Amino acid sequence: MNITLRQLEIFMEVQRLSNTSLAAKKLYLSQSAVSMAITELENILNVKLFDRHKKRLYINSDGQALVALAQNALAVAEEIEQKFSLSRDGDISGILKIGATTTIASCLLPEMMKNYLSKYSNVRFSLNIKNTHDIILNLEKFEIDIGLIEGICHHPELITIPWKKDSLTIFASPSHPITSEKKITFDMLQKAQWIVREPGSGNRAIFEKACSDKLDNLNIILELGDNETIKQAVKTGLGIGYMSQLALKQSFEKGDLVEIKVPSLNLHRTLYVVLHADKYQSSLLKHFSKLCLNIKHS
Repeated sequence: MNITLRQLEIFMEVQRLSNTSLAAKKLYLSQSAVSMAITELENILNVKLFDRHKKRLYINSDGQALVALAQNALAVAEEIEQKFSLSRDGDISGILKIGATTTIASCLLPEMMKNYLSKYSNVRFSLNIKNTHDIILNLEKFEIDIGLIEGICHHPELITIPWKKDSLTIFASPSHPITSEKKITFDMLQKAQWIVREPGSGNRAIFEKACSDKLDNLNIILELGDNETIKQAVKTGLGIGYMSQLALKQSFEKGDLVEIKVPSLNLHRTLYVVLHADKYQSSLLKHFSKLCLNIKHS
């Protein structure tokens, strides 16, 4: 078998982009070099990895079967390289690719990464901040090593591990009329204008599930892609919102925003660590998971 790591690297980029021209630009190669590498790999394996239609490539079942194996082979090669380039004191090194939702990335990860880097200075983090839906897609395509999400994941190829407890909180500007009410009713919430995260966001999925039998078709006037923009919009009094208590702590302390308490509404939730079941678990990933996330790998 004469498969090379370079062929596998090119294959992974082509399957990610479904286009040899784009893959060539990403890898700083000519398009002909990329096409040749894919053809050589297919000849060695004696299968077609892609279906060709016009100028696009569509990965087929044989190609899909190769993705996890190729990713793991590249990960093992990278770990070998890292292991023999360690500093003399045997310090852990390498790059860990993390996908995290907005709340986790802004409220939990900075302190965790700071503490970790204070002990292991040769480690580097690549952090992608996206919503739960997109992080699951990144894991499915082996584009990140680990996902930290706020929503629920039911993907059959992903391992979902409960991590931390959290709660969503409804909030408003101190000047909003709803804050003067002694008791908040579901009718008030139904009539209010809402500013919320985009579809695919974990906290939106949790909120909609918790309210499914109490609120119907919220009057959503703004859908925004990040928590800070939502907080700024709510501060103007334009509408009310919901968000993790973690992300609202400082605003509540300053008095910029106030909590709208609805005792009969259960907005408790769990934050999750998500891994691909077929992904090679490097020593760096296992070490970070054990120290920072308190989870064990099989």
